[in-house]
Parts: sequence; structure tokens; C-alpha cells
Amino acid sequence: MNTAKYFNGQSTTPFEVVYEYDLVNHLIHFTHHSFSHTWDIQECYLDYSNQQLSISQKNGDGQLFLIDKVDIKAIKSSTKNSTFLLYYQKLIDAGMGAHALIMLGIVGIILFSNFYVIPAVAEKAVDLLPTSYDKSLGNTFYDEYLDYETVDSSRTELAQAFMNELKFDSDNEYIVTVVESNQVNAFALPNGAIVVYSGLLDQLETYEEFAALLGHEAAHVNLRHSMKMLCRNLSTYIFISAIFSDVNGVISVLAENAHQLQSLTYSRSLEEEADHLSAITMVENNIDPVGLQNLFEKLAQDSSSYIPEFLRTHPISEKRIEKAISFAEQESTSYRTNDQLFTIFEKIRLTKTNSYEE
Repeated sequence: MNTAKYFNGQSTTPFEVVYEYDLVNHLIHFTHHSFSHTWDIQECYLDYSNQQLSISQKNGDGQLFLIDKVDIKAIKSSTKNSTFLLYYQKLIDAGMGAHALIMLGIVGIILFSNFYVIPAVAEKAVDLLPTSYDKSLGNTFYDEYLDYETVDSSRTELAQAFMNELKFDSDNEYIVTVVESNQVNAFALPNGAIVVYSGLLDQLETYEEFAALLGHEAAHVNLRHSMKMLCRNLSTYIFISAIFSDVNGVISVLAENAHQLQSLTYSRSLEEEADHLSAITMVENNIDPVGLQNLFEKLAQDSSSYIPEFLRTHPISEKRIEKAISFAEQESTSYRTNDQLFTIFEKIRLTKTNSYEE
């Protein structure tokens, strides 16, 4: 017989007991001059650390500590917990270097999930939301936004007339607003509102370029890109709500962060998706898609001395320009000038203002 220490869970003072282990029946019997107990090892928790084996009752407070290596090995190899204890012990004995690598691996998994897995899942949460909420969120931001901006009513009316001449494969309604500012920027809200700054509008030279711009922004609306990017930016909160199918939770988080809608930066894949849909829309409206290429080249060229706001939220890469060129070359149709769009755009150019308030 060997000795062990026993804590009864009522006193901090251990009892020194003698024990013997029944290898066949997995029973450990230990005695003290004042008590005697027999435990079924398979009904106990086993924990091996600091070169001793702790045996605890699942339904009690008692705890027995063994230090005899032979008995510990026998118990570990003869119980259903032996596999767990084997790997656990290997982990304990692995050393600080292995522990550090494991921790780095765990951190890596967390970072990978945070930057790639969770945002992608959160983006899918958009499917939980009815499209009617796109309009509600967009309307809320649009009304508040216009309180702090000066609208060019004349050019807004003309820009809206231009938009009305375009046909889109969508049931969305589009509202174009021209804001007086020398910022080179434009953005679309999920409710179909498209805001164009005078600074960007003044850069355009042809109605094809304006059609490309409006078509691109309308594509963001049709494909719900604003909602998807907002969900990606708020991925942690959206992800948790999506797991529990808490649509109200998703809506609440989005509503609290609607102010981001103006400055969303779309991912490369979403931008290319919007480019492609814009080019298709131009062809369907008998407008030369080379306008999309010209728009990109003009903005990229103008960024040599400064970076237009539009390029910060809609980064234009060489790849996007190449794809626009490729699409225009494939659609080698002869396009006739759209007199109506040409006339409206010329009126927009004639009402050009030379100075704006920031």
C-alpha cells in the first residue's frame, strides 16, 4: 500500500491515507483511522499536473492526490480518461516554446476570423433584411445630410431629368441631388439617392461620362453594396446578431452607424461588380461604354496633384481601367448620339459654377 493526501472539502487540512488500486474494477480504496472510502475511478475527474494525479468526485467535494508514479501510470492507462490524460500530459511537458507556438496559432486563427471569416458572414446578414429597410435607412441619412449642405437646385433638376432618361433593370427609384462643393466626389445611398458634388460634375466633359457615373452609383444601389459594406465594417456586432437570427439587432446596429454611408469604401470585388453592371446598363441604353473608361482615366489623371474624394471611396486601379477598355472593345457597336441626353448634359455644363463653399 502507498500513501496519499485526501481533502474532504470541509477542511483545508489534508488527511494522510493509505490506498490500494483495483486495476480490474477501476476502484481505488483508501482508509484513515477515522474513515474509509472506495471510489470508482471511471466516475471521477482525473487531472495530472506537477507530477501528481488529482482524483475528484463528480458528485462530491472529496479530492485525493497521488504521487506514486507506478500507480499513476496504472490508473492513467486503465481508465477511459487515459487518452485525454496522455495528450494533456504531452501538452504540459511540451515546454514554453511549444506553448508559445500554440498561442500564436490561436491568435492567428482569431485574427484570420476577424478580418476574413466574420466580415464575410456578416455581409451575408444583409439577406436577413428586407429591401424596405434599405429605403428607411437611406431616407434617414439623406434628410439629415441635406440639412448641412447647399443643393444646386437648377443642376439637380437637370441631373434628375438626365437620370429619368436612363433605363435600369431594377424597380428602384433614383433621386439625383447636386451639392455645391468643390470636392470631387459622389456617393449612393441604399434608398436610391445619388449625391453628386459640383466639383466632380465639373470634371465631366461628355454625357457618356455622366451616364457612366450615374450607372455605377445606381449599380451600388441595385446590388445593395452600401448595406453589405456597412455590415462588413460592423461585422462583429452584425455577426453576433446574425448567429441568433436577431434581425432587430442587426437593424439597430446599422441605424446607429448610418452616418458611415457617405464615406464607405467599397471592396475591389464590389467596385468591379458595379463597373460591369454600369457598362451593361450603358449598352442597353445605346450609350457608348467607352464613357466608363474615360471617366476612370480622367479621375486617375487628376489625382496626380491631389487625391479626389471619389478615389478614396471608389479606388480606381489599373485593372479596373483595363476591364473597362476590354468591355468597350468587345461591344464594338456603332452608337448614335442620344440627342436628349446630350442636350440635358450641355445645359448642366452651361450652368457650371466656378466657386463653392466647402
